[in-house]
Amino acid sequence: VRRIKRLDEGVRLRLEDEDDLWAAAQLCSAGARVGMLSHRRDSTTGTQSDSRAKSAERKPMWIVLEVQETAFQPFTDNLRIHGIITEAKIDIGSHHTHL
Repeated sequence: VRRIKRLDEGVRLRLEDEDDLWAAAQLCSAGARVGMLSHRRDSTTGTQSDSRAKSAERKPMWIVLEVQETAFQPFTDNLRIHGIITEAKIDIGSHHTHL
């Protein structure tokens, strides 16, 4: 784990390997706030023309979650952080999972 920046509300970290994912899983308890660059469907870009629906675009954005649960999956080297969006361009209050 490499610390990038110290912030008033915590630190910004860069995870570099699988061991870092495990360490992050131990730090991310329920109620913690975790932010990362993620993708979310922007429903304002979806349209319906000629009786055919156009799917919404997936846009990259910085999303901050209030953590509800975490799950480290060593067999796939994934850390899933599930929570409610507290800061983002769209969908505040919705559920989201960071991978």
